[in-house]
This record gives sequence, structure tokens and C-alpha cells, in this order.
Amino acid sequence: MFGNAMISSEGHQWRWQRSVAAPLFRHEELMRYGSVISEAAEATISGWRLSEPGSLRLINREMMHAAFHVISNTMLAGGAPSGIKAVEKGHADYYAGVNWWIVYRMLGLPHWLPRPGGRPMRAHERRLRSVVSEIVRSRSSVTGGNDLLARLASSQDPETGRSMPDVLLVDNIVSFLMAGFDTTAFALTWTLYLVSQSPEWEERILAELDSVVGSERITSAHYSRLKVVQQVVSESLRLDPTAPVIIRDIQEDLVLNGTRIPAGTIGIIPSMRSIVIAAYGGSPTVSTPRGSTRAGRKSPRATNTCHSARDPASALARRWL
Repeated sequence: MFGNAMISSEGHQWRWQRSVAAPLFRHEELMRYGSVISEAAEATISGWRLSEPGSLRLINREMMHAAFHVISNTMLAGGAPSGIKAVEKGHADYYAGVNWWIVYRMLGLPHWLPRPGGRPMRAHERRLRSVVSEIVRSRSSVTGGNDLLARLASSQDPETGRSMPDVLLVDNIVSFLMAGFDTTAFALTWTLYLVSQSPEWEERILAELDSVVGSERITSAHYSRLKVVQQVVSESLRLDPTAPVIIRDIQEDLVLNGTRIPAGTIGIIPSMRSIVIAAYGGSPTVSTPRGSTRAGRKSPRATNTCHSARDPASALARRWL
């Protein structure tokens, strides 16, 4: 799906594409998007308030809408309302077939070989690329702008002096839309779920918001003082990482910790679930959001261990609330 986008490139191709996109993701740049984020949050909450008491809401879908609103309005000036429809149409079918794609990739099987879920995955890829291609074409005659698409379109390869072709623009926008909003939506969904199971931390969040924000609209200026909110989100990401594994192709022979890994190997790097085993008492204890702040992290004598999602220790870690 991503073609030769930055997310799937190596060497020179990766470096020059990254040099164009990276400035948009600096901390000071991200802080400029506070109004867009608040707007998406307020729109979501307004919808909830109109609901009948006790009615059910599809939180993950609504977090997808909110996250897509933010990322499309920061990457693509004016947003991309047709994009969310294209993403939603085949979203579930696409991810249902991802595990088979990984298995085929690990076995070195060709992309064209039939596999379970392959047809709806390819249909979703074509649909999304078609929508993004139309967005790129519609912007081709527009000059200037500071969003991601404008920066990519005006960039030049430092070695060849050539502008980024439309197909590469599409590759990059698709990769940011898919990788950027989906992981954020999952993170928000699980965080809201965990908070819903923890009245204590919900009260702490609300108390902090009353103290820091009061009746004002939440803006980027409040971010640095919302310590409890940051702790809760960090702990949610630790327990339920939105990218459970990172996959890399090993391009050259290498030796890692005494083990030879030949070129062509597929490296799968897990985002480890860890719990803290306290030295005193011998019983497992779980870090809570209180320990998930950069300034106040404490490290008692402990051993970090990695567990599968089904073992008792991992289940215990999930009960930090």
C-alpha cells in the first residue's frame, strides 16, 4: 500500500523524504495544532451529549473520526472528508487479513499469490489510493501552503534536483493517513476504556482539568501542566501499545549479541509488555500512572520481564486501575 513512501524506504530515499516531513512533527510545530485537536474533541463530545442516556456508542469509530479530522486538517489544508469514508469502508476487512500478509511476508511468498483476506485488502488499498490521488491532483495547481502535502510537493531531491512525483506524494499521504490516525484512535479508545474502569483516576483527571483549565477551552498552553492526563495516556500506551510489533527487513549480514543474522531475515521487534517485580516481598506489583511521568519515574530494585498477553502476569498488569 505504501509503495516507496518514507515509511518503507531506505538510504537516500528515506533521508530526503524524512528531511521534508520532519519539521512538521517537532514539538513546537505540534503545539500549533491545539485548536484543531480541541475542535475535533468538542465535536465528538457534542455528539455524545445529544445521545439518549444509556445509549451505546461505537467509541473506536468515533475516535477514528476525531483522529482523522485532526490528521487530515494538519496534513491536508481543508481536510479530506472523502478520505474517512474510503478508510472506513474496508477498514475491518483490511486488518482482518493483515496477519496472513505477515505470514506470507515471513515465508517470502509473492504478493500476487492468493491468501485469506487478500482480495478485500487489495480492494481497500486501491480505493484509498484512488481517493488520495484525486486529492493530490486537485492540489497540483495550488502553490504555497505549510501542510504536509504542500511541503512534499514543493520539495526537491538534493541529489537529482527533481520534484517529488505524484505517485510518491500519494505513497506518503496514504502512509501518514493510515499509520497516523489509526494508532491514535486505538490509543484514545483504550485509554477511555481504562479510565472508565478506574473511578479514582477519573476523579484525578477531572480535578486536574478543573484546576488547570477551569471553564476555558483546552489549548496547547495547558499541555505542560496536565501531568495526570499525560501519566494516564503513557501508562495506557505501555499496557496496550498501538503498534505491538515493528517489522524490519535485515539488509546486510550482522552479528547481534553473538548471534549471526543473515541478510534477508525479517526482524520482528515486539513492543514489550512489562511489569515490575519488586525486590521486597517477592510479589509482583504493577506500575500505575503515577510512575509514568518523565520527571518523577522511580526505579526500585526491580526486574523488567516480558510476558505474553495471556499469562497471569500480563493479566495482572492490565488491572492497574
